[in-house]
Amino acid sequence: MTSLVLGGKTKNDTVTSIANGAFAGNSSMTNLTIHSDANLTVGTDIFTSFTGRDSVNGRDTDYPGHTPEYMTFTGAAPNTDVFANLLAGVGKQDTPVIITVTKPSKGWTVTSYIDYAPTDAEKAIAGDKSDKVFGVYRAGSGYAKAIFVWPAPPSGAMIIVF
Repeated sequence: MTSLVLGGKTKNDTVTSIANGAFAGNSSMTNLTIHSDANLTVGTDIFTSFTGRDSVNGRDTDYPGHTPEYMTFTGAAPNTDVFANLLAGVGKQDTPVIITVTKPSKGWTVTSYIDYAPTDAEKAIAGDKSDKVFGVYRAGSGYAKAIFVWPAPPSGAMIIVF
């Protein structure tokens, strides 16, 4: 599984929590989309590695964990810092996760857990979205774990009505 979408786009099927170890041992996920609201909670060890019994050969097998390279949030900014748990597996030597926020709202521009002064080098990590970077999530030691970007404007014809 390389991509996963959690929740739907209506209030009735919005994600409210992600359990401890929800994606443990999944090393192939590269893109995670989360349809959530501001009350999202996230458990620990979301993308951790684990050792489990292989059902085919009956031996203990290591299943490596992996934090996706890309995440998308379609709702309001979480009220609490869920990114500490979502990004726990991103180390100093890793490329920061690119997080696209598709529903710009005030919450995404005033949270205490986003640094709104990304460096030029951090913006460059977002590649062709570097001009859309609005913030960085940093670990306690100061390195970037995630780069937050606004979505690109829709492409195609645009009609302006006066």
